[in-house]
Order: sequence, then C-alpha cells, then structure tokens
Amino acid sequence: MSSGTSPRDVVAAVRALTDSNKTISDGLERLRAESEGHKRYGHRNRAMIWTLAVAVVALLTAGIVITGVQASKASDLAKQVHATQVSNCQQSNVTRVQTLEIWDYVLAVPPSAPLTAQQKKIRADFRAFVHRVFAPRDCSKI
Repeated sequence: MSSGTSPRDVVAAVRALTDSNKTISDGLERLRAESEGHKRYGHRNRAMIWTLAVAVVALLTAGIVITGVQASKASDLAKQVHATQVSNCQQSNVTRVQTLEIWDYVLAVPPSAPLTAQQKKIRADFRAFVHRVFAPRDCSKI
C-alpha cells in the first residue's frame, strides 16, 4: 500500500468496483434478455411475412388460373357461336335460293293477256327486287 491510503479506502474502492461491476453485469444481462426478445420478435415477423407472401402468391396464382379457365371457356363458346352463325347463314342461303326459284317460276307464268310496256317494266323491276332481296349472303364474312 502506498502511504496515505488507508485500508478502509481500499475496501471502499473495492466495494465501489464490485458494485460497479455488478451494475454493469446486471445491465449486460438485461441487454442480453432484451436482445433475445428482439431476436424472437424478428423471427416471428419474418415467419409472418413469409406466410403472407406465400398466401398472396397462392391467391394470385389461383386468380390467374381461374381467369385462364374462364377465358378458355369464353373462347370455346365464341367458336361455337361462330360455327352456329355460319351454319345458320348457309341454311338461310338455301332458303333464299328456294324462294328465288319460287318467284322465278311465278314470274315465268305467261299472262292471260299481253303485257303493256309499263307492265313489263314493273315485272322486270319486281324480278330485280326479288333477286336483290333474296340474294345469297357471303357466309365467309361472319
């Protein structure tokens, strides 16, 4: 010991260091405990984020698949409707030809009296009108 330092001062200094070390040790223990709490909190948050990400991806994938299936069904239905329209057009053309044949037959019947020039013109105009109205349609444009 050096001169002027009493044993009480040394003991007090040792106690002060011990108390200081205890305080530091307690503080470090609290920091470690808090660090563990933050670590668990971070782990839980990351797990929740991954779960949410997987759920969002699953929902988006399901939405895309459902939309694709609906689009495919709509496309198939559109093709069926188009085929029906073409078939109806073709059937309509058959009916139009038959109607023209009937009118051509009726208009070919000779009149009981000779026709005047005006009556011949009316008959020719009517024949042109019938052929225009009952002309076959272009089914390839449907």
